[in-house]
Amino acid sequence: MLASVWQQKIAFMTSLCEVSIYDHQTKTKIDNVHLTTEIEPSVLAMSDVYIAVGFNNHALYYRIQSFEEVIKASEHDYVTTISELQINSHYAAAYMNGRLQLHMIEESEQHSEERHSIMFPLPETNDGKIICFNLTKEFLVFGTDKGTLIFFHIEEWQIVNKFDKHKTSIQKLFTENFGTSIAFIDQKGDGYIYNVFFENPSIIQIPNLPSGTKSIIWETSLENEWIFISFDSDSITTYSVYRDSLKGPQIMFVGTTRLPIFGSVPLVLNAGLLLLLDSGGKIVQTKLDTYGFLNDSTDQEYTLDDAVDRLSKAILMKRYDDAMFWAKQLNDSNEWNKLATALLYSLNIDYAIKVFREIGHSGMVMALEEIKHVEDKSLVSAHFAALFGDYDLAQELFLKCGCPLEALNMRRDCMQFEAAMTLSKAYDPEQIPYISASHAEQLEFTGDSSAAVKFYEHGITKKEKDIHHDQRCFIGLARCYIKVGDIKKGTTIALRLPGKEIKEECAKLLEGLKQWPEAAELFEKAESWDSAAIAYIKMKNWIKVSEILPNVNTPKIHSMYAKARENEGRFKEACAAYMKAGEWENAIRIQLNQLKSPEQAVKIVRETQSIEGAKMVARFFESINDYSSAMQFLVLSKCYTEAFTMAQQNGLMELYAQVIEKVLKDGRDIPFDDLESAAICFQNQNDHLLAGKLFMFAQNYDRSLTHLMRCTGPNESKGIDLAITCVGKARSQQLTQKLLEYLLGEKDQIPKEAKYLFRFYLSLGQYTEASKTAIIIAQQDQESGNYRSARDVLLTMHQELKAQRTAIPFEMANSLMLLHSYILVKIQIKLNNHTRAARLLNRVAHNVSKFPAHIVQILTTTVIECQKAGMNNSAFNFSLILMRPEYRDQIDAKYKKKIEALVRKPDKSENEEEFSQCPHCHQRVPDYELLCSSCQFALPYCIVTGAHVIRDDLCLCPSCNFPAIHSEFLKYLTIDDTCPMCTTRIDGSRLMKLDSGVAVDSFLAQSSDMS
Repeated sequence: MLASVWQQKIAFMTSLCEVSIYDHQTKTKIDNVHLTTEIEPSVLAMSDVYIAVGFNNHALYYRIQSFEEVIKASEHDYVTTISELQINSHYAAAYMNGRLQLHMIEESEQHSEERHSIMFPLPETNDGKIICFNLTKEFLVFGTDKGTLIFFHIEEWQIVNKFDKHKTSIQKLFTENFGTSIAFIDQKGDGYIYNVFFENPSIIQIPNLPSGTKSIIWETSLENEWIFISFDSDSITTYSVYRDSLKGPQIMFVGTTRLPIFGSVPLVLNAGLLLLLDSGGKIVQTKLDTYGFLNDSTDQEYTLDDAVDRLSKAILMKRYDDAMFWAKQLNDSNEWNKLATALLYSLNIDYAIKVFREIGHSGMVMALEEIKHVEDKSLVSAHFAALFGDYDLAQELFLKCGCPLEALNMRRDCMQFEAAMTLSKAYDPEQIPYISASHAEQLEFTGDSSAAVKFYEHGITKKEKDIHHDQRCFIGLARCYIKVGDIKKGTTIALRLPGKEIKEECAKLLEGLKQWPEAAELFEKAESWDSAAIAYIKMKNWIKVSEILPNVNTPKIHSMYAKARENEGRFKEACAAYMKAGEWENAIRIQLNQLKSPEQAVKIVRETQSIEGAKMVARFFESINDYSSAMQFLVLSKCYTEAFTMAQQNGLMELYAQVIEKVLKDGRDIPFDDLESAAICFQNQNDHLLAGKLFMFAQNYDRSLTHLMRCTGPNESKGIDLAITCVGKARSQQLTQKLLEYLLGEKDQIPKEAKYLFRFYLSLGQYTEASKTAIIIAQQDQESGNYRSARDVLLTMHQELKAQRTAIPFEMANSLMLLHSYILVKIQIKLNNHTRAARLLNRVAHNVSKFPAHIVQILTTTVIECQKAGMNNSAFNFSLILMRPEYRDQIDAKYKKKIEALVRKPDKSENEEEFSQCPHCHQRVPDYELLCSSCQFALPYCIVTGAHVIRDDLCLCPSCNFPAIHSEFLKYLTIDDTCPMCTTRIDGSRLMKLDSGVAVDSFLAQSSDMS
């Protein structure tokens, strides 16, 4: 099968005397071009202008006039048979058994006669026999059996370049479009790329070139320049040429593709599309597997492994837009890093910046922005080589580009100090002391202290400017001298050096060597008191130990000292040391046995709650027949059975019960069996209160409730309270019903006070029933004139409901407001603020029926305060109520005539009430009106003045969380430091105004939550 290729055009024989031309670039085809030859040609060649065929020593040249017309242009006879023929736009090159003739296809007057034809090899050269050649638009390139590559420039008509450093015969060569890069295969079957612009080395070997490679084809697409393929009878291999990389020009193996049709011949490669001539003489196309990364293939489904492979191939083939696409598809940090690393390796800084910006690596972006304008590629490569850890290459490149100090700094930063020392001696001797010090530190770290001493000594400069550097060397010397056994030198240097750290460090080394005197001295100088104390204890230097012991906080050291003092009979010092060590039992033992001081022992037990110590004290008191004290300490030591037996035998059961209760309140557990034993004892004594209490502690709630309900006389109230607690803990429906019947008096027809029912409901969390009961109790207190007590009951219930996030019943909230308003009257009268007192009384007087015990007194006070406040019409109206027959005779004599006169000669003038904004809708509302006529919201009232709160001057009581006008609360606290509502002491500095609108809105929303 004869075929010839010129860029993206293919000419191939379709019969003995006919040829077809296919132009892949324009996708056009000229079929069945007739060639006037009588035999089948042995060679075929084409260019953009001509088609040539040859047989024996004769060649015919045809000009391509158009897609429809091909005419004969010339013919040429050669001296011998031609075995290969190539042409370009003007010239033909014919190969004849080791010789090569270059001549014009059509002679032209524009060229001199000497440029019409030339024969190679030239007579005056000794380049050897020509084996292969390639004719491009501008160059004739040929290779010889001596391994020489020769470039003949057609325009200049002379040899312009010769490469003669290859020692093996060149068998095949293949030029890319411009002719400056040559791929060739030598006699050994190895492949190489030669480029006239490559620096050393000028040729690079093609990796993994299959044996039996028939040919090499370069990519014709400009987007894929520097890509080529090789093929043999089975497969096609793709390669990518890196002109610039960290290690100079390189060829990357990309991958292989199976030859799709057996016997077919690849001819043209364009953007991954390979055109082949099959055995039937037809042009077929196939897409190489190595180009799977192209975006037009993403319509098909692909796996994760496919995507990773496509990214890798796009990187290898320098298709970075496609690589970016696949990196985004994968969105994996490892793949992004692989792309970024490849870009740095290939010195593609601009695209590397784009990738690092994409992954958010601002540090690398800034660093690359600084060096992207550096023109010296060797310097850039050196920095990248250092980044990739190839320090030898980095040093070579730094030296190559004239930056030896960069190489020196790199070696030092990488702690390669021997190489750094060599560079420093050659390029910067002043750095030797500093490198020596760093080298010494490395040697010391690796354990070679002897060698480190030498380099530390070399590192000392004795220059004033290097005082800190020299100090660093002396610190290292102090350590290393001690490590190599020169204790005296190391200790002397350490004591002379400033700072505590080195002294402590050297002291620890000495401690490891058991050099206690030197270690103790250095520890003390370093103020490492704990370690110094241990060293002095090892030396038994008690004088020094006692001197530094006040600075020691470690219990172990105090314990060591205490044992030593105890052994020497110094019991007071030993006891004090045991206390500091936290060994309470030893301190108690010494107080009881050696110092004979039970009072101090008891004090220690009570302070430390030591169980073993309590046992020791209990035994001591038992030995002196003080059973009351012994029993208490037995309980503290958890010897409950012994304590119970002792209490029984000595009539101390009530004290035992008190101690048990105290222990339980302190959060300590007591076995239920011990509690029940004590409860049964009290049961046998008919002490129902204590029996019920202990049964409750033992969680025997049924028996506990039975005993508590039997309490009578002075213990009845306590019994009921404990019964309520017991039922609250038991959460038993049966026990709850049993206690409820008891409180309601369903069995004995004697109902208990309502306050117990209120506590009962509260303990069970039945807040609705509890609130109803609280209202009944408050009404009873209110009717009997106990207004403060009624207010406190409602306040307690109000706080409980708030804590449980339960809606406050309106009746409860309203009753609490009226009771608190009445209590505030006395405060305002005391403050001589008659206007506020009158407004509050006006509110109370309108609900005076709820205060039946003091109706006349309240109305009388209201009339008086209204007159003082200039509210004459209000005073007149309330006077009319007082003149009713049922109230007239109850008026206090000293006010009666005044009120009668007020009725007979009424003054109906009235000072208008002041207005302020509604905290909800901001409309004007009278100060003492608690319902906004605009938004119909109930308004929270101030616990100090009784007026509705003001949005911009709002605070909450830190204790009960009731609202107040901030400025008024602060004034009130100057005369009384308790809250008017909950009576808790208030620190004015804790009273904070609600500044945030969100906080105010949240409070108002909660305040309006009433059922």
